[in-house]
Amino acid sequence: MSNAAPYRFGNKLWTDDIIGTTVSIQTIIRLLLFSALPWVIGLLISFIGGRHGEYIQTPAFYVGSLGIIITLIGLLFGSSQQYRLYDSILGCYDITPEQRRKYLRNALGRHSNFVQHVRAASLIFILSSLTAATGVYFWPEIQPYSEFIGTYLPRFRSLETNGWYDQAVASYTLLILFTFIAFITTVLGTSASIMLRLPVFLWRIADEEPGVFPAIIKFHYAPAATFYTVISILWLSGVALMFYFLGRNNDWLSYAIVIVAFIFGLINFSVPQIAYSKTVVRSEQLFLNQIRGRLGALPDCFNFRAVEEDKRGLDAIQLDSLIQLMKRDEWVYPIHQTYMLAISYVASLVGTLIGWKRLYAIISSGV
Repeated sequence: MSNAAPYRFGNKLWTDDIIGTTVSIQTIIRLLLFSALPWVIGLLISFIGGRHGEYIQTPAFYVGSLGIIITLIGLLFGSSQQYRLYDSILGCYDITPEQRRKYLRNALGRHSNFVQHVRAASLIFILSSLTAATGVYFWPEIQPYSEFIGTYLPRFRSLETNGWYDQAVASYTLLILFTFIAFITTVLGTSASIMLRLPVFLWRIADEEPGVFPAIIKFHYAPAATFYTVISILWLSGVALMFYFLGRNNDWLSYAIVIVAFIFGLINFSVPQIAYSKTVVRSEQLFLNQIRGRLGALPDCFNFRAVEEDKRGLDAIQLDSLIQLMKRDEWVYPIHQTYMLAISYVASLVGTLIGWKRLYAIISSGV
């Protein structure tokens, strides 16, 4: 699997056929049409129910389509980068061709496994649909329990504002919500089934013995850094959309869900840094031991100056080259990606903290 073309041929997703695999005008148009389709279907349902005016004025439905766009972009980007990412990282380690193929098979096993994608999407769809149905049809029975624990869930004020929880239109509301849930869970289930495989791969491969110098490792990890930069920014955009739905509820449980989503994104962003740090430290120790072996016994205060003064094993040119190859960065992300990530996380955190301030004001007024 040294060539990405056979990989792409053998690991196609449904999105590759429906949306496309390259950045082009046709791909963008298909992406927008797919994301707008649930909104159009919802508009038709609302028209039948005589609620098309309220539907057009409800921001929540536009936010839902935007969420589909963000999730689908992440899925398309991840699908296009899968092989290059794994293949580049495996180049860091001293493993046999058989081990390499095994790692690739395990890592890419979820890529085109349709059964796993359907299972993940179905689980999310069932849970989301039950939540929606509970909020629409069983609110009178659930409301006392929700008020007891201090939350407005499973309802959303972003929908209540435009009267979508009125009993007269409950069936139309549920049909619209089911439509959006079906589209969202299809792309979310597929992306989750694939994307969550990468952290497992990084944790496992980081335990292998490195096969290159520390200065080279960051080059091999560059695709993973780029991948996580894009995915983290898209994830934080999704957290912002989640905050729109949950933040307007102004209760502790809604805010807690947003906080958990933010922390999960932060942990996900940290995975390549941890794997990179483990690998580069082991590589450094490995090559220092090899230099010691070639030079013989060295003082306890072993340093590069001591190596340069000892001519028994290496000449000056070799030593200068080794010293350059032993230099390494502590941070796996390039500086421009670090700035983008930092700005995104700070912006997301500030938005969440503003939500917590609202919560604090509610608690204070209650006291």
